[in-house]
Amino acid sequence: MDTLTKEQILDLLLNHHDSLDDLQMLDYIQFLYSRNAKNVVDDNLLKIAKNATKPFGTTLKLPLSSLTAWSMLNVQHYVNEFIEQLKEIDEFITTWRERSDEFLILQHPEMDLIEYFFEQLHPRHHGLLIAKIMDYKVLSIRRLGLLRRLAYRTIKRLNENKNDAAIQYAKDNLALLDHIARPGSFELIRDEAQLTAEKIVKVMQPMLQPPPQQLQIEEIKPPSEIEVLQKQVEELKEIIAPKKSRKKQVEYIDIKDLFDF
Repeated sequence: MDTLTKEQILDLLLNHHDSLDDLQMLDYIQFLYSRNAKNVVDDNLLKIAKNATKPFGTTLKLPLSSLTAWSMLNVQHYVNEFIEQLKEIDEFITTWRERSDEFLILQHPEMDLIEYFFEQLHPRHHGLLIAKIMDYKVLSIRRLGLLRRLAYRTIKRLNENKNDAAIQYAKDNLALLDHIARPGSFELIRDEAQLTAEKIVKVMQPMLQPPPQQLQIEEIKPPSEIEVLQKQVEELKEIIAPKKSRKKQVEYIDIKDLFDF
């Protein structure tokens, strides 16, 4: 690397990547873009990521380079490219499952890349695509980890923000989980998806209830003098009225009613 310029290294990554092994390509990527680069908007890096992912799942795979390059890119800026790449991976896995009797084996960085796509793409806009990942037997129980992290992210967002955007994000994830838990899905995944949904609903439900209406100060103002006087008059009427009634009854009583003739 010491003898190559940045321009030569970039040319290698863009046009001659077939001559590189995974570790060489990884070193070159990190040399050009720094080891911890994030949210990079660079079409050359996008092309490098695509080059590194072309042999996905094959003996020529470049898993570390592929994962590193994609994780450096700005997802929002390149969201369409992320979708296309995941579609290519999905097609590869689906075709393998249909045509091969052998169990597909992926290296950890390749599985990490699939999980990265699942967690970066929005459930409302790309739910049907990322839900397919739950059918990838090659991921085994790592799929349960994806669902548990989904619950953690959603609940964390609800607790921190408590706004309409956080609630909508939770609803979008609930729709995704409902699709994952559809009839016919793998029982272990279905049960975990339902449990994840219950955890999210438990946190979200109180936020959907309208807050109690607070009593305004003007509603509890003391009664006026006239209102007090009127109340006293009404109380006197209630005391006097029964006495008049009893007196009237005595004046008109029939003596025959007093004896049994």
